[in-house]
This record gives sequence, structure tokens and C-alpha cells, in this order.
Amino acid sequence: MGKKSWRMFFKTSLILFLGMPKGLVLSEAAINRPIQEPLSLEEEGFSCRGTSAAAPSEEIEDLTLFSESLVGTKVITKVSNFVNVRKEAKLESEVVGKLYKDCVATVIKEKGDFVYISSGNLYGYVVKEFLLFGTDAKVQIEKKFAPKARVTATTLNVRSAASTEGKVLLEVHQGKSFPFLDFCGDWVKVLVSDSEIGYVYAPFVSVSNLPPVGETLSEESSRLAREAEEKRLAEEKRKAEERRLAEEKKKAEEKRLAEEKKKAEEQRLAQEKKKAEEQKSAEDKKDAGEQSSSESQQNSGTEKTPTGQSSSEKPSKEQQQEALIDRVIANAMSALGKPYIWGGKDLSKGTDCSGLCYASYLKEGILLTRVSRDMARDSSLLSVKANPSNLKRGDLVFYHNLRTGVVDHVALYIGDGKVIHASGYKEGIIISPYSYRPPHSAKRVVY
Repeated sequence: MGKKSWRMFFKTSLILFLGMPKGLVLSEAAINRPIQEPLSLEEEGFSCRGTSAAAPSEEIEDLTLFSESLVGTKVITKVSNFVNVRKEAKLESEVVGKLYKDCVATVIKEKGDFVYISSGNLYGYVVKEFLLFGTDAKVQIEKKFAPKARVTATTLNVRSAASTEGKVLLEVHQGKSFPFLDFCGDWVKVLVSDSEIGYVYAPFVSVSNLPPVGETLSEESSRLAREAEEKRLAEEKRKAEERRLAEEKKKAEEKRLAEEKKKAEEQRLAQEKKKAEEQKSAEDKKDAGEQSSSESQQNSGTEKTPTGQSSSEKPSKEQQQEALIDRVIANAMSALGKPYIWGGKDLSKGTDCSGLCYASYLKEGILLTRVSRDMARDSSLLSVKANPSNLKRGDLVFYHNLRTGVVDHVALYIGDGKVIHASGYKEGIIISPYSYRPPHSAKRVVY
């Protein structure tokens, strides 16, 4: 038996086994039609899940004549990415949209290896190879999606038809849910029970967990543009949030440092005030003791001065110098806490570094040069080594720029290794260790 005879025998046997519908006549030409080459799907640019690599032959296509019609049934894609939807039932036809993974569509008509479908706003032809049909499609759709219609109105009638003329099957309340079946214009088709279908007015229900549908090319373009804009806005928002957090962190750090500086300054001023009070108290006690001694000597017939000298004796030069230095330092201490003012020499308002020393001595009748580097070069002043063993209260301590070597700052030594000076705009007039900067030199005004 030849190849052609075997083909005829095989097809005829199938027809006899399955039974031929009434009115269907197969010609020998139809039965003996040559086998087509497998359908080439390389142009589609997508992969198929769980399908045979070979496309169906024409013999199998002939057998679909005996299957149930697919028209009106739901199908679901079996692709890993997408399948093209075309304007006509051929691979070289214009692409009008896409069905993505797990998209659901409704078959409108069949044409050879294609079906014409509707999915959302998308209509066109899709290769059958990339779709699940019949029971397989139904199982997958029910497995992946279980859409619900939830009542949002206070009460709602469920009717037997998609019209207010339909019989009221039951009345339900807000929150009640039904399995969703389909949209019917202004109505939603729902499953009331295993054997009963009903319709509810669409504006009074919300439908959730609907299966995805296809996109037209314009819808895809709009979605991609919208997603790009959302991504851009999200990135801008993220960067703005990062800047805000960085600014808040910076402000918090600046506030913390300012608080620490404020506390340190308060502690320093408190310590200075305490020392000044202790020093004043000690001096008051000393004065009181000397006065008591003087009164005692007067009572004994010998008149003495408060320093223990007789009234006819004058204070020594050293005592006069010490009293002068005390007054100079007191003048400078009166400006403690005042602001740094460039060019300033008013102790009550604020000064610069040389202005503080200049004004403190000028108040006692001693005129110094006005600028720190000129003070350091003044040959009328006595040069001394800038260390605690050589410095005396009232001495001028000079500091220089480490890069240029030029004197640019002066402070007044007040004893105990400390100086009072107009430090700068931030600190104002403060007390510091004499070595807070490496000292350059020192000069003695009163000697």
C-alpha cells in the first residue's frame, strides 16, 4: 500500500470511528490534501510554555471540524512574556497589540491557525499555539484568578436579568460578595449559587482580582510613558528625601555642637566668676586684717598706713606698679564676654585684640601703639621670654602666623598661666591658657 493510500486509510478510519456530522461530505481531494510544513513562529519573538515544538499539521486541523466551537469561550495565554495580536490572520500582518503572560481573552471567531479575540480594548488575531482552550483554559483561569463582586451599597437587589425589569432573586447588604462572571453593560453578572446566576447594578459593586487583559499599542505606549514618569518622580522624591534627611542631620549636629559650646562657655564663665569672687573675698579679708592692725597700732600711739607703713612713708615703686597692673587687668576683665569688634577699643562695647590691651592701659594713662605687630616691635617696652617662669601679670603676649611668621595677635597676661584676649568673632573676649597658640614673644609695659 502506497503512502497516499495509507493516508486515506488513516483519515477514513478516524472518520468512521468518531462519526461524521450530518451534512458533512469530505472529498477525496480534501482527504488527500498534502501535509503542510510546520507553522513558523520565529517572527513572533516569544516563547511558549508546555507546548510541542512542532506546529499542528493540516490533518489535525481537519479534525477540528469535529470539535466543539471555540466561539464565545474564554482562553488564557501560555507564554512567558507576550504574544503579538495582529490585524489579519497571518504572521506578516500588522501588530495591533499584545497579550501578556496569563492574559485572558474571549474568542470571537476562528480562522485556520488563528483565533480572532477580544481582550479589554484589544481586538485581533492570535496564533492558537500560544493559547489554552476549553477545559484547560477554564482550570487555569479558576486556579489563577477568582474575581469577586463586592456590594458597596447599603442594600442591593440581585435580579434574574441585566435590567430593572428582571425578577428580584434576593436582597443583599453592604459587604456581601459573589463570584464575578462577566460585565453586561451597566450590570455585573455574578454566580448566586452553584445553579443560579444573577445580575447586580455595576455602580453599586466593586470587582476585584480580575484577570489581566491585553493592551493596544497606544495603551502600551501610554503605560510605558506613565511608568517612566512615575519612576522619575519616585527617584526625585527619593533624592529630595535624602537631601532633607542630610539637612536635618546637619542641623541636628550644628545644634548639638552649639549646645556643647554654650555649656562649655557657661562653665568657663562660672569658674572665672567663682575665682574672681574668691580673689575679691581674699582681698577683702586682707584689707580687713590690715585695717584692724592699723587701728590697733593707732590705739598704741603709733600711726600706720593700711600697708603697715607709717603715714609719713609712701608706697614703694613695686607696690605702685602692682596696684597699676591690678587696675589694668581689672579694666580688661570688665570687657570679658563682650564681642570682638575689628578696630574696636571701647571696653564697654567690644574691641579687637590690640584694642583690648590699648584701652586697658590707656585708662591708666599709658599710651601704647595701636596694632599688635607695632606693639611687638616697640623698643620702649621690655622684651621677656614668653613662658610662665618669666611672664608677669600685665605683660603683653604676642602670637604669629605660622606660615608667614608675622605677628597677628596680642593678649594680656593675667597670671596663673592665663591670658585675656579678643579671640575672634565667634568667641569674643575670653580667657585662655597663654599657650593656646604657640606664643611668639612677650613685652612688659610696666617695669
